[in-house]
Amino acid sequence: PEGGAARRGVALMCAACADDAEADTLWAPGGAMERHCAGSEYVAAWMRSSLRPLWPPAGAHLLPAPGYLRLCAAAHRRAGLLDHFLDSTLLHDGVTTLRAHCERDEGARRAIASLDEEEAAGSDEEAASMHGDARGALSRSSGHGVTLEP
Repeated sequence: PEGGAARRGVALMCAACADDAEADTLWAPGGAMERHCAGSEYVAAWMRSSLRPLWPPAGAHLLPAPGYLRLCAAAHRRAGLLDHFLDSTLLHDGVTTLRAHCERDEGARRAIASLDEEEAAGSDEEAASMHGDARGALSRSSGHGVTLEP
């Protein structure tokens, strides 16, 4: 920022950990989060209040919240990695991809489809050139959207 002053605001931070032990190491006093985010009240507060166990038991029925899924998908789309995100991210069962989940879950499917609706509302001409047709998020070949079978 101009003048070297940092702006304050709200941000979303995601950290991928395989299990509680890895998360504990990451968030431990002197761990990577504290070293890389020195002075961050957010990190300090998280370290004080983190819940354990972080992951539910293997048999738990845990699904992504559509709103959070949409935020993550939007970030991956902007980076040109939406297909990778949907095909390489697994649900808690360790088997089901996000793409497969979106194919059978209406809320998840709508969350992903809303990315194209928002883009179309912003610039119909730009959206048409990027997607080539009205299917947008339903066409893998567009380079921006994803293939989700209803």
